[in-house]
Amino acid sequence: MTELLIYFISSILFSSIVFKFFLTKKNGKLLNIYDHPNERKIHKEKILKIGGIGILFSSLFMLCVYRLVNEEIFFQMNLIETQILISTIFLILGSLVDDLIGINAPKKLFFQLTAIAIIIKTGFILSLSASLYLNVFISVGFYVLVINSMNLIDGIDGLSSTLFILFSLSAIILSFHLSALDPKYYILIVIFIGSVISFLFLNFNPAKIFLGDTGSQLLGWILAVSIVYFSSFFQYNVQKIYLLSFLSLPLYDVFFVMIKRFYQSSGSLIKKLARVVYPDQNHIHHLLLKYKFSSLQSMALLVCFYALCLVITMIPIFFNAYYLIIFIIVLCLNILFRLFFEIKSRKQTT
Repeated sequence: MTELLIYFISSILFSSIVFKFFLTKKNGKLLNIYDHPNERKIHKEKILKIGGIGILFSSLFMLCVYRLVNEEIFFQMNLIETQILISTIFLILGSLVDDLIGINAPKKLFFQLTAIAIIIKTGFILSLSASLYLNVFISVGFYVLVINSMNLIDGIDGLSSTLFILFSLSAIILSFHLSALDPKYYILIVIFIGSVISFLFLNFNPAKIFLGDTGSQLLGWILAVSIVYFSSFFQYNVQKIYLLSFLSLPLYDVFFVMIKRFYQSSGSLIKKLARVVYPDQNHIHHLLLKYKFSSLQSMALLVCFYALCLVITMIPIFFNAYYLIIFIIVLCLNILFRLFFEIKSRKQTT
């Protein structure tokens, strides 16, 4: 426990140095990776979007320090760890290219699907039926939704990273209960969380730095892989589906928005499906802002709501029961929460 605390604090301190280095005027111009304002975005000035790069660099550095201290071989990994690393590299490569020069949705999807194909080949698959092909189809859809959910909900300063930290804490509790992780992995977890917390200090409103696609997609990737991994410790489908409650706010938000886009669009089925991926201002944080909440108030409300959902979601873990009931309760809470602000925001604009 002492070792975990040492690496957690060291990760926060080292990450702070890294971000301070990135944010100096000279280095900011050198990196030249900015998120520029437009009609869909809240910020009015260009802001460096190298949070994901900083989190990755500082986390990898601290992991190397850990291996050096413990006299471990730097690149010694088993087959599954290697495959997970390779799939993650493909995902990061695509998001990094997007941050640097910008790429369209199909090209982003290519990198995502390549990473997903590798991780599924490794065995990280949602097994919900006797058909392997159906399981692969469901898994691909799940990965794509969750990866992009963290990217799409990253519209308010501090929101995505705070949601990720809350998820990580609940996932740690879940892993303890299931005895799902080798103790050595907790070092990696606390190092990464420490880096995210360090980033969060600079991402609070008004943000000095953004996650960028590299950061938001990486956080979504970790969420998706974690849920698929935990699903392998449950026998029944209702238990595996219940795990979606751990992703409630970001996952249901992107799912609801996609449904709304589909039904509000006109034309052929192909056009309706294409409209699903078009950006708009229908995410839950947009609704709160339309209701005249400030960015900080919106972030606080969404974080509190997600924390409540996670507390409710933990109930079946300790009682080994009520999986379906809790899944339905959390789903209904998210539907009611969204409907309430949908109605309020409409009244506000009329």
